[in-house]
Amino acid sequence: MGLLGSAGYEFVLAPMELLWFNRYRERLMKYARGHVLEIGSGPGSNLRHYPDTVSCVTALDPDEAMLKGLERKGRRYGYGPNGRCVRTSVGFGESLPFEEESFDTVVFTLILCTVKDPYTTVREAARVLKKGGVLIAMEHETPGPLPQRLFFGAIAPIWRIPSNCHLTRNTSSMIDSIPSLRLRSSGRWGLMLGKPFYFRVMERL
Repeated sequence: MGLLGSAGYEFVLAPMELLWFNRYRERLMKYARGHVLEIGSGPGSNLRHYPDTVSCVTALDPDEAMLKGLERKGRRYGYGPNGRCVRTSVGFGESLPFEEESFDTVVFTLILCTVKDPYTTVREAARVLKKGGVLIAMEHETPGPLPQRLFFGAIAPIWRIPSNCHLTRNTSSMIDSIPSLRLRSSGRWGLMLGKPFYFRVMERL
């Protein structure tokens, strides 16, 4: 997460959580079921949105401090030794330490902008997903309209400093290009910014 810790990351994202992200997290996590792998879990912003159909959440993040923050947050929402199952694993999305077809659901939210290789991360997510399982993605990319695209390009070098977030990546096409994934639902939002935010719900064939 660059220079930001768990608390700093949540502070920076707080306005966008209120405007957009929280609403879409609640909407999208309803698709989750069974054993969930969350790639780039960060401080655990999705935990409170998982339905009762989720039996366990495995949270993977390269930052151990982020995972400690997730565990603390999880306890507030009933996760832990005496509650809902949650596990943590330090690792990277480009090389998941799990066998093929290990999870019923794979989730990544706002992480393809920060990983070194977003395409490999998506491909790895599909690899560990069981057939019939669901991949849930909530991400952002370069907006389509020229004024917003130029604006994103101008601020991208500064934006990257605190959290290593690349504003000018185009990642939705990477998800759509994986042949083992079939689209179930999609959408875009953020009208004033040129609709840079998007979600995908994909089914593993």
